[in-house]
Amino acid sequence: MRFGLLGPLEVIVEDQPIPLTGGIPKAVLGVLLADANRVVSIGVLADRIWQGDPPAAAVASVHNHVMRLRRQLGPQAGPRIRTAPPGYVIDVADDELDVSLFQDACRKGRRALGDEDWKRARDEFAAALDLWRGEPGAGLTDGVIPPTAAQPLRELRWAAYDGRIQADLQLGRHHEILPDLRTLTAENPLAEDFHAKLMLALYRGGRQADALHAYGDLRKTLIAELGVEPSARVRELHQRILTNDPRLELRAESELAPAGKTAPGSPPDRTPQPVIAQLPAAVADFSGRQEEVAALAEVFAADTGPGQIAIAAVTGSGGLGKTTLAVRVAHLLAPGFPDGQFFADLHGADQVPRDPAEVLFQWLVALGDPPREVAPDLDSRAARFRSLTYGRRYLVVLDNAAGSAQARPLLPASETSGVLITSRNRLSQLPGCTTLDLTPLRADAAQSLLERIVGTERLGAEAAAADDLLQACGGLPLALRIVGARLAARQSWTITSFAARLRDERYRLDELAIGDTAVRSVFQTSYASLADRDGAELARAFRLLGLIPGPDFGPHAVAALIDRPLRQAEQLVEKLVDANLLEAPAFGRYRFHDLIKSYAHELVEQEDSAEERRAARTRLAGWYLYADLQALNQLNTHRPTVDISQAEWCEPAIGFADAAQATAWYEAEYPALLKVQEMAADEQLGAVAWLIPRVTYPFMRLRGLMADITRITRLGLAAAEAAGDLVGQARLLNTLGGRLEAEGRIEESLAAADKAQSIFEALGDLAGQALALVNMGDTLCNHGRVDESYEYYQRALLLYEGTGRVEETALTLNNLAYAYDVGGRFQDAIDTATEAVGWSRVKSVSPDTLGSLVDTLGMACFHQGDFDAAADWLRQAVDAYVEAGDTALGADTLDHYGDVLQAAGRPAEAQAAWKESLDWFDGAGDSDRAEEIRAKLNALVGP
Repeated sequence: MRFGLLGPLEVIVEDQPIPLTGGIPKAVLGVLLADANRVVSIGVLADRIWQGDPPAAAVASVHNHVMRLRRQLGPQAGPRIRTAPPGYVIDVADDELDVSLFQDACRKGRRALGDEDWKRARDEFAAALDLWRGEPGAGLTDGVIPPTAAQPLRELRWAAYDGRIQADLQLGRHHEILPDLRTLTAENPLAEDFHAKLMLALYRGGRQADALHAYGDLRKTLIAELGVEPSARVRELHQRILTNDPRLELRAESELAPAGKTAPGSPPDRTPQPVIAQLPAAVADFSGRQEEVAALAEVFAADTGPGQIAIAAVTGSGGLGKTTLAVRVAHLLAPGFPDGQFFADLHGADQVPRDPAEVLFQWLVALGDPPREVAPDLDSRAARFRSLTYGRRYLVVLDNAAGSAQARPLLPASETSGVLITSRNRLSQLPGCTTLDLTPLRADAAQSLLERIVGTERLGAEAAAADDLLQACGGLPLALRIVGARLAARQSWTITSFAARLRDERYRLDELAIGDTAVRSVFQTSYASLADRDGAELARAFRLLGLIPGPDFGPHAVAALIDRPLRQAEQLVEKLVDANLLEAPAFGRYRFHDLIKSYAHELVEQEDSAEERRAARTRLAGWYLYADLQALNQLNTHRPTVDISQAEWCEPAIGFADAAQATAWYEAEYPALLKVQEMAADEQLGAVAWLIPRVTYPFMRLRGLMADITRITRLGLAAAEAAGDLVGQARLLNTLGGRLEAEGRIEESLAAADKAQSIFEALGDLAGQALALVNMGDTLCNHGRVDESYEYYQRALLLYEGTGRVEETALTLNNLAYAYDVGGRFQDAIDTATEAVGWSRVKSVSPDTLGSLVDTLGMACFHQGDFDAAADWLRQAVDAYVEAGDTALGADTLDHYGDVLQAAGRPAEAQAAWKESLDWFDGAGDSDRAEEIRAKLNALVGP
């Protein structure tokens, strides 16, 4: 099976192309293949398919088109597309996708160039270029393949041409490559590399005059288009062609650096200088950074322009392997910088970083200056270094730089040299620097590294425990090497026993140490520099952030936690991001690496008092509750009346303009919100532990997150009981009763609601009593005791009469009408629901409450045999649920709507309703309901 994206979209199964029809299914496949093996959310799919302007029903439409695409792909390829919340993913092996094969062949070609294996390099680059059938995703709608995916492929294609031609030149194939070079220079009139190779190929073919004309054409184009002369290296090549320099013959081609940075040979009048070779040895078990290696190599392969030097910086937190990567890349680049490679550890993470003047002294002496003649001041040394390296091909590696100011004096000034820097801080003040932010190793690369150290057999024998080890290390190469070294040194240890030692986060950093190498010490160095550079405020913020229980967080939560104004909190977290102690996965969102978070939590336990920690947690939990309520107040749903005054913390202030903004906040903060509630319960922070479940309940119900409702309700109830808070107990007992009923635990459900009713009665809370009675009526009605339920609903309605609770009254009328319908009293159900619908519209109840009433009315009409009225009411119910954002109930009503339409003799409309319902249940992972609806569709139209 093969998938093609380099050109028109194609799928080949058993050497036969699969015909694909329809623009949108093709677009869906294109989007998924562009991010193969990664989950693509529904939102991203819709945005790319409809070019940033998706229709109102985009979610349902995407689901439908994915189903069409699966059918077109057939039984072998179709199952490759899996539902994976919040969207879809396509499973494709590397050797099945032309993009992966193309990238792999290019990597092998570059490696062969570095090894000077010219034939292998030519074959690999030629194989890569053979895969290119046209523009990525040719024929698809603009934007389906985003520029961020397509442009790197185009650039890699030109690099492949460049590499193949370079190999051809070494193999003496200068005549054969002339047609390709003519085409490439015509298509890329400003690309000096191709023009330089054309000049050299013509010269080697005995066509000196044509080579000089080619230079003249390039010079005219550059002056006309950019107003600049050709680069120094191309001008030097032109001069050599003029003088018939013998070093241009094939034996001297090694002087054309693989990095494409220099012209062949050196000017004949240069004074010989000693070769500098200061690079440390590369590690033998380097693993998992192929993409990063390629990205850095590309920086040095590009033409920087006259007077501009190629600079790349590898940044990231301690332990990510920045130095290992830089040294590896430097060794690969070394053949392109034959004059030498400088290396200096600048100790930037230490409290006293290294003085660049000291580094320059050592380098100048290495270049041949007598020690006594080296100038004493930094500026003079830097100027002398630039003079000695000008026009030559040096690679400068600056490891562990503190910042731009420390690195700047150590830069050569010649475009023929290159600079590679590593730093724990972002070097934003270094102009022209290309930055690679290093991230933890992917799971496969982390496993590969551990296997190299420990052995594949030993890890494979305890695969589950090995996965736990990898999880504990969080993709941090330093942690993986320590774990591997400890296991390699202790053959008697089982992986299971060591994984158990790492499972406890309190002691994990203790275990990640061997000899004088420890993960903690790497973090300690970064932490010490915080206070040293920015004062105690930044260090305090870092420590307190270790208390945040959620996976990520925003600046408002930080401001509440550290008790500082929002603007100051934003500045502090951005400084932590610059120091690579925090990550910024999206605008306004921050997160820790797991091991750095463990270190921050360890510090806050050691350096901040119990009172300070409790106060910080209280502020954080109180703010989440306050923000939760602000978001709830904008949702298009029934909102319970909740008094949060006993736990409110409303700084920094936050507000939401509409339901869309509120929903977006919930989507971003929901995982953190659950973790904050757990923290509030564990730390006994008071009412917030039982108020968060109540405030968050409507959102969870809208999203169908029933398991979460049960879990946090039990947690909050236990906290309220421990604190002796009767109101909190009664409210959550009501919620818990509903969840127990849904689980089929009838007597427990009735007991919970009855206990809640008794508490509310003792408190004199009429609305609370009524709600408990409604819950008991629901439980009885839903489990075959409908005749008993009428009394509970009617008692509840009497209690609600004096409370002014419009929403609750409407919902109770709905439940009574539903009970009449279940009990076969269809006319009573229709009368009750009709009256309630009219009353509710006058009172402007929430859309989801109105949807429930109209849904009940429609089903009662259906059961009485009035199919047209039933269909009309159910369509209105679906629209109301859509307005409320209640996708779960909307999908359920669509199923019933399809039943009604089928019974009314309208099969085509029934099919459309069931398909829309099926898409939602498939997307939500509700396989039972999905199978039920799929069976209806199959019965209607066949499988």
